[in-house]
Amino acid sequence: MTEAATARLPEPALHVEQALNDLGAQGISIQSGFLDEDRRRILLERVLEQAELERAQGVAELSGTGTASERQFAGGGAPPAPFQAITFLPNKGRPFVDLFMDERLQAYCRQAFGDVPYYLTSQTATIVREGAAAQVIHSDQQAWPFTTPAPALLTFVICLTDFTPDMGSTRFVPATQSLPPPEIGYREDIGRVGNLADLEPIPFTASAGALVCWDGRTWHGQGPSTSPRDRIGIIMTFAMHMVRAQDNYAALLHDHIYETLSDAERAMLGFEVHFEYAGRVAPRTPSDRRFNTNSRYPYVPELRRGSSAVAVPISDARIDHPSAQAARH
Repeated sequence: MTEAATARLPEPALHVEQALNDLGAQGISIQSGFLDEDRRRILLERVLEQAELERAQGVAELSGTGTASERQFAGGGAPPAPFQAITFLPNKGRPFVDLFMDERLQAYCRQAFGDVPYYLTSQTATIVREGAAAQVIHSDQQAWPFTTPAPALLTFVICLTDFTPDMGSTRFVPATQSLPPPEIGYREDIGRVGNLADLEPIPFTASAGALVCWDGRTWHGQGPSTSPRDRIGIIMTFAMHMVRAQDNYAALLHDHIYETLSDAERAMLGFEVHFEYAGRVAPRTPSDRRFNTNSRYPYVPELRRGSSAVAVPISDARIDHPSAQAARH
């Protein structure tokens, strides 16, 4: 066990200044009362409505095991599962755009990235229910084959409900942001991928409306849920500007050129997802033919009760999971 594993989580801070100090020292910060009650309610209702209609229309991303890395697209009318992800949130309501533009989040990013330009890499809502399994302890920069002297990624969770250990709140190994990622591999004793060293991660507790932030190098993972209460939050990751292609071919490539390309050529232009980690491409319109070479996502707009907008399921909707990619490589 590392010396860092004996560290304690910071106490929830009331002000951004203290939270930023905690982030620098521990690689984690918790800020209470980040959302006022009206804003929390608006975001929660929007997430729940979108999640319900995605299940009803056959485009929901659900996991029977309750972990993000095992989710699949469910058929129409699927019941709630231990885990549901509502992805590509900027397409699903203005409140999500306003959230990632919040100036207080920008203050976190400016400090963490040292005034290096940055951008949003993903914004996803998650619903964790009773029976969800624990996630392997990892770092968000786990896939990188080298360590970085500063974070290249910064992740936020907006707590739309209370987050408690029995609800599967994220577990952390504090003060690990300067260490290489934890060792992960197949373990015969448990029959799946797991941590290769004994760790004692610490789950956090926070009230609805809180903000949790961590350095992309900090060790963490979702905890198991044994609670009948749903744990609902919005996860956002920001990255330094250079963590992407110079030319965004998924957006700029002409349609008639795209149609002529093989999967290998499309993969070289960025249409392949690696470890469900980066490069996801979803349809921009119901008839959009652009997809990742190894994953397929349905067209899912902002869904509202009584609205004429509908999702368009596809027969081969799938997510290429990290375990499958690891086996190929």
